[in-house]
Amino acid sequence: MNDLGCCLSNTGDDSGAAAIFDQAFALNDAYLPVVVNHAKSITDSQRSREALPYLRQAKVYDADFYASDAVLGSIALAMGDAELACRLAKRAWLASFDNLRLANCYLLNCAYHDIEEAQLAAEHRFWAQTLAAPPHIADLKTSDTLMATLPERTSKIRVGYWSPDFRNHSVRYFFRPLLENHDRDRFEIVLYHDIPKGDESTERIREKADHFIDVSALPDAQLVTLIRSHDLDVLVELAGHTSNNRLNLLQERLATLQLSGIGYPPTTGLRTIDAKLLDVHIADADSNRYYAEMPLVLPESFWCFDPMQEAPIDPTPPAERNGFPTFACIGNIAKIADRTLKSWAEILRRVPTGRLLLRSISFNDPAAVDSMRDRLGKFGIAIERVDFRGPAGGDDFFASYNEVDLVLDTYPFNGGTTSCFAAYMGVPIVSLAGKSLISRMGRSILNNLDLSDWVVADETSYVERAVAGAADLSFLARFRAEARERFSRTALGNGRLFAEQFERSCIELLQAKRDGTLCYENAVAPLPAQELVRRAYGALRFGQYEAAQRIVDYCLREYPACGTGHILNTQRLTADRKYHEAATYLLDRVDGFAPTDRFAVWVNVARFYLQQSRYEECTRIVALAATAVGEDTCDLMQLRMLETCLSVRGGRRPPVTASGPATDRAVSITVLIVIDDQAAFDRKCHDVASQCPLPAGYKLNFVRCSEAHKARAYSAALREPTTDILLIVHKNIEIHSASFFQDVVSTLEDCDMLGIAGARTWDRLDWRLSPAPNKVASFMVPSDEQGVYEIQQMGMERNVVVHGLGVLDGSLLALNRARVAEIDGLAEFDPLLEEGAALMEEDLSHRAHRAGLRLAVHQGLGVVMDWRIALRNDHLGEVRWHLTQHYEFDPLVLRDDDRTIVSAPVTSPNEGVAVQGLLFDL
Repeated sequence: MNDLGCCLSNTGDDSGAAAIFDQAFALNDAYLPVVVNHAKSITDSQRSREALPYLRQAKVYDADFYASDAVLGSIALAMGDAELACRLAKRAWLASFDNLRLANCYLLNCAYHDIEEAQLAAEHRFWAQTLAAPPHIADLKTSDTLMATLPERTSKIRVGYWSPDFRNHSVRYFFRPLLENHDRDRFEIVLYHDIPKGDESTERIREKADHFIDVSALPDAQLVTLIRSHDLDVLVELAGHTSNNRLNLLQERLATLQLSGIGYPPTTGLRTIDAKLLDVHIADADSNRYYAEMPLVLPESFWCFDPMQEAPIDPTPPAERNGFPTFACIGNIAKIADRTLKSWAEILRRVPTGRLLLRSISFNDPAAVDSMRDRLGKFGIAIERVDFRGPAGGDDFFASYNEVDLVLDTYPFNGGTTSCFAAYMGVPIVSLAGKSLISRMGRSILNNLDLSDWVVADETSYVERAVAGAADLSFLARFRAEARERFSRTALGNGRLFAEQFERSCIELLQAKRDGTLCYENAVAPLPAQELVRRAYGALRFGQYEAAQRIVDYCLREYPACGTGHILNTQRLTADRKYHEAATYLLDRVDGFAPTDRFAVWVNVARFYLQQSRYEECTRIVALAATAVGEDTCDLMQLRMLETCLSVRGGRRPPVTASGPATDRAVSITVLIVIDDQAAFDRKCHDVASQCPLPAGYKLNFVRCSEAHKARAYSAALREPTTDILLIVHKNIEIHSASFFQDVVSTLEDCDMLGIAGARTWDRLDWRLSPAPNKVASFMVPSDEQGVYEIQQMGMERNVVVHGLGVLDGSLLALNRARVAEIDGLAEFDPLLEEGAALMEEDLSHRAHRAGLRLAVHQGLGVVMDWRIALRNDHLGEVRWHLTQHYEFDPLVLRDDDRTIVSAPVTSPNEGVAVQGLLFDL
């Protein structure tokens, strides 16, 4: 059913899709894709508060499920929080990097976010330079595609327009004036309609085209083949990175000349698109910093606006009718940056009778109204002076501008369609101009209407222009009377003029392309090197290996001396166990790296040599690392771990410790092993007993615990009066330290519960991702390479025993049974936590902490945690959700995850035990 809902959504049947998702959710409210799609359908109906509980559940069930972040990002954007929307969209994109929709979502959110325009261009360049290869079409037969043939070519210039927006969409206001005024004696027009739905506007557009082809059902490779077969002189894509585009296909040459225009202000990022429509009011000498495409500079306007509908203008300004001026901002509230709100607050302070009207489709959602109220309040704008309006349609939309004296434009993302409507209805706009099309749309519109004095260069001028404009009633009335005539005399509002200017520019550009004289070097800067490295690591974390490599390749093309990029590049070698080649690769290049990168290079080379048991070379490299290390605590810990590994490889061992604390009575230790297989249980008992001798006077008892019935077994064990120390050991744990029991016994003299990992505070369910100072851990894990292990350490603690913790890893717990049992309720376990891996045990540790018991971690217990052995987790999602609700964790709080691990390879668990012993001075 989920797949059916997705299909309906993709074909534009949103109501049908919502009904299917509702039914699917009713049948299975734990299946993650259904949960998220159910939440999305609720969000799309602008009931975001109702959707949030489902998204919380989804984030708890799987914090890395990209679709949850994508929906949360759309909600954030609808609430006006473009910064949060960008962060969420980027997480989603990195988790599914070749998903074009997620890439588009991120780039579009960046356009709304208040960032430098050069950075916005860099983001688009990053997308274009890290794209997957286009679809393979070499072997595609003509009969395999739904070919729509065109008549044989004539002398006419064949122009194709490609868009998903030949319908009731804002693009129609700008495309129809061009389409309907093309010179059909010279131009043949082909339209590629790329969405599986249409409406009355689609039919009007179809009627005006020479050829109208629905390509929405064609797979990418077939679409490429089809367009190429039409032998286009010019192909104009009209969508950019907005919804439902297939912009990635323009990596290929589909037409002699490829253009982008009308639908998307920023650059596409693609150098294979020859030019982008701009005009003389937008382009300047620095334009190549913002566009991968060559600016196609039109002489008047980069677009033409004509709503093709009668709409009377009230000749009297509202300020004259009402006795007070009305300022307005109409459109997507995500465009309203904080600095714009600051300017609005000053305008309203300077015009004490003025009112502010905000109209947005977002305001159909009460949560968006509340969000905007909060934002306005933070800047001291009295809410009683603000009118919140939802969207209007048809005649009501046009008439709504008769309530407005002047529009306050947004920055850096100017109004486009809404500003054209305002000016068309005789309402002037105060617009702050930036450096590229996205922040110069207002400048273009106003200059075309002879309102250049309404274009300002800074916030102070923005305020002054608005205050003065609101007081100039005679001008407000005059502009209402002149607006339509001003439109008609320029290419902004005259389709014939615009079409002539566009056609002339196309012909000139097409000739230059054919002559080979079309030259353009863009100067769009790349993202910073370390940001590219972070994104590569992010893609790797989500298993996007090919995408990560493309990011690394791009990084190294732009930054050949980026040491961390080269380290990442060695992963393709180490994945094949080519450690010597990886070390050589880095050593051949390290002299060209920045000094700040060299420590990381030496560390990785040392690790490669350790993997090969090349101790002499490793010793030399570790010495170089010591000369390059700075003050970073993790770097210092990493260096010390490598030095310790070398010491152990050289034969050094920690001193033999005493046999443990003396006891004048028999002390009973019960080892409760959570495992179903009897033979595996027997092997673990033998291994522990043979490798870990007991201190004198201690007695050891092994008990097998069913993985599905832990609660009952734990309760019984905690109530067993003959047990002094209870050890809970899961099947993924191996114990190798000969001093394990004496270390446990001695440590439990100063604490009540002990583990191998934990955190000081449990403020998020996944506490292992909390900041380094909050957590502590030291254990071994098997490496991917057979017979090799990694010793790993988290946190910043160098003491072997760390006290004051609030939660412990549940894979291994040592308890002072009597102290735990005497606390009311601690021996009781919630059966809902069964089959949730080791979360029942983590909950026990936290309950013990809240009851006043002392929790600690011992970093030298010589334990291997085998990630290859999965604990029983049939109901892990439900258990995580239960604990999230019980402890009131908020999974929707977007935190910075710390995944830093200090590690080094060891040849065996016994070697790892020795390394731990020297590392912590045991």
